Amino acid sequence: MPPALTPHVSKLIEFNTSCAPTFVQRAGIEAIRREPKFVYAYNNLSQTLRLMGQLDEAAEMARKAIELAPKGREGYSNLALVLIEQGKGDEALNVRPL
Repeated sequence: MPPALTPHVSKLIEFNTSCAPTFVQRAGIEAIRREPKFVYAYNNLSQTLRLMGQLDEAAEMARKAIELAPKGREGYSNLALVLIEQGKGDEALNVRPL
């Protein structure tokens, strides 16, 4: 991992329910700005946006994580959760790792 990302990764790892979601959102955006292929940041940002109720944006971040790591599971899980919250349960059932 590039050393410049270390502080941003630490901020993302420290996220918990008592942490201000906007802080985590800003940290995720900054991490992605610095390293556009940083899958972990896309997954965390997807989770944070979902918790904030920004479901379209959360789905977009999950899809980007899937694009970058198609064999990873977290992006698929995040996308399925968002789709369920959007009332798209049938579509969520078809979200699967390659």
